[in-house]
Amino acid sequence: MLGSISIAVNSLTGPAMLNLCSIFQRAGLIPTVFTIAFICVLSTFCSLHMANVISKVPGNKHFHLEIEYSEGMCTYLSD
Repeated sequence: MLGSISIAVNSLTGPAMLNLCSIFQRAGLIPTVFTIAFICVLSTFCSLHMANVISKVPGNKHFHLEIEYSEGMCTYLSD
């Protein structure tokens, strides 16, 4: 679990990870954490959208992804 979170944070922050200490010192704790969380949410929705689009491309009959939103939860339905 810790390794997965570390890889996700590394891919979200990218090369800026080297400057995180100075960013936290300049901007403060709350704005920096809020920005990283916001980028995480945007990245998640972008990945879901790309997976949905790829599943609708003709010729991808072996991979079909439907996303169902209900009660604040995402459910992935695949054939």
